[in-house]
Amino acid sequence: VLHSGRQDIEIFYKISGKIPSPIFDTQVAAMVCGFGDSVGYEKLVDKILKKKIDKSSRFSNWAKRPLTKQQLQYAIGDVTHLYEIYPILNNKLKETKRTKWLDEELKILTSEDTYNTNPEMAYQRLKIRSYDIKTRGVTFQVAKWRELKILLNSISEEKGVAQKLIASTQDLEDLIADDSADIKTLKGWRHELFGRKALDFKNGKMAITMEENNVVLKEI
Repeated sequence: VLHSGRQDIEIFYKISGKIPSPIFDTQVAAMVCGFGDSVGYEKLVDKILKKKIDKSSRFSNWAKRPLTKQQLQYAIGDVTHLYEIYPILNNKLKETKRTKWLDEELKILTSEDTYNTNPEMAYQRLKIRSYDIKTRGVTFQVAKWRELKILLNSISEEKGVAQKLIASTQDLEDLIADDSADIKTLKGWRHELFGRKALDFKNGKMAITMEENNVVLKEI
């Protein structure tokens, strides 16, 4: 049982190669039950359980160990409240005969295509209302740029080199447009550090995966 669990499921999938099953997403279920669009966890807890959540730990330092008692209580709240909310929403779905509605929506969360990191398919994850030929072309290029930016950020942090020194925004745009672009990113140490991997990633030879919270490139 998760609330707005797409990112959580993606982490499971990237690390294990498997999607947890069965899945019940309380945000999706709440939308099916008429609680509004993309209702937040705090609001849902308030509406269904009439309880208030202490938000003071939300933006605290979660990387520091040990966690404080407040942080632990905040984290536990996610589990205990979901445990209480689940049967209420599940019963409402059965009463309104909307269980199949939820199942249809959850198919997206449980589909491997949802978490496909192939840059050639990344444009499909962008929420664009108009999908004429021109718009498809633009969103396709934007998606490629975004995926390459993730790779650049990872390599920059790993090697301790500023992103702009490796590749500028213009360099990425030129690389997307032309594999043989006359740019610094495809020359010398930049090519060895980032350019070669970027081309392999762009052309679908490599895919991004997550291992122990790190971005890793793997051959397809």
